[in-house]
Amino acid sequence: MSRVKILIIHDQYQIIGGAEMQNLEIMSSLSKDDQYTVASVSFDGPKEIAKLSKISGISPPSQVRFYTSESSPAHMLLNAPPYPLHRLPKIQYLASYSLKFQSIVRKAMRDFNPNVIYFDLWRSSRFFSEIKSVPTLLYSYLPPFGYLLKYVPKSILLKMSPHNAYLLTGSRSLLYLPLVELDRSLYININEPTIVFSLSSLVDRLIRIERKKRTELLFPPINVSPFLRSDNSNNRKDIVITLGRIDQEKNLEQSIRILSRVNVGKLLIVGSLLRMDTWYLRKLYTLAKELGVSDRVLFVTNAPFSQIFELLKKSKIVLFPQEWGHSPYASIVEAMASGCVPVVPKQGTPWEDIVQMGRFGFGYSTIEEAANIIELLFSDSKSFKYWSSIAKKRASDFAQEIFMAKLKSYIQQLAR
Repeated sequence: MSRVKILIIHDQYQIIGGAEMQNLEIMSSLSKDDQYTVASVSFDGPKEIAKLSKISGISPPSQVRFYTSESSPAHMLLNAPPYPLHRLPKIQYLASYSLKFQSIVRKAMRDFNPNVIYFDLWRSSRFFSEIKSVPTLLYSYLPPFGYLLKYVPKSILLKMSPHNAYLLTGSRSLLYLPLVELDRSLYININEPTIVFSLSSLVDRLIRIERKKRTELLFPPINVSPFLRSDNSNNRKDIVITLGRIDQEKNLEQSIRILSRVNVGKLLIVGSLLRMDTWYLRKLYTLAKELGVSDRVLFVTNAPFSQIFELLKKSKIVLFPQEWGHSPYASIVEAMASGCVPVVPKQGTPWEDIVQMGRFGFGYSTIEEAANIIELLFSDSKSFKYWSSIAKKRASDFAQEIFMAKLKSYIQQLAR
């Protein structure tokens, strides 16, 4: 049987998030399977992939053909000055994105001639005409564009980011409409034999409601194996850990406010940090000082996988502060696999899909409720050990092997 040629399309791998980790995992797994020949379309190439591999702990892919660009507009975003001056480079980035990326896609389609395409960008509607003749797997990380306005309370939108005021006030909301139309056009143009995946029950539900498209629910692959093997239950400290990019939309202030209501213990905020978000880190430092907990809050930025691994082994609780999360965040699952007990808001995907509304962890609606849960787990070792074992068991359901087995079956189905 001849090898299946699969083209993986993703714009960049320098802003490290769940999508980048997942694409690296797929690229790595398929490239080591002799049934597949893998190529990548991105503004980034082997050097950036190697850096991501080192940070994430995911083994680097082998024998991947890279289609990239020497002058990447992504660099405008990464090297942008701190807020608020980064708005202009962002505009330049978006303006140059489409044409440059489309040219890379065209070259890859012509030279590589794939049997199957995998991509995950709503922005891909701009070049969908280039690839729709080839069987395609579309992995939808985000709910339909515009869902925020319709489903998320305004108070939460503004808390997520002041920029969301643009979505809520007067004629400024018109700036949002073209993006909604781009997203809608992608789903309109989807024809057989394209298979659409959604990464959570929330995304699946909203695509069915808003875009009238059937999707396959497929939780993202998470490298839980090294965490599941670690067992440090007797040497953990009274530490709460929050993991995620240092970004205003992550609502990291909530973690600091919750800790301020707990009499003991420390908080670790661990995540990647871009230069343009350093203003937000300073804001978090200031808040911790104002609440009198600056000596109990530690920030760890751009840490390698090995350091994060050790920090998780010392922690008891993983606290998720974002009030309307749409993804089964890998950071929560990895922390659970290492033995941390999850404490998440009682809304959004972490509550619905990860802890399953209290079966595998705790949920909170207020700062006080979260603080009470943390104090209970700190003070009652028997309760902590019970919930820690439950969390580890649940984390195994998100293993990358489960995801890859399902993904490969769909690839083979399309490649026939």
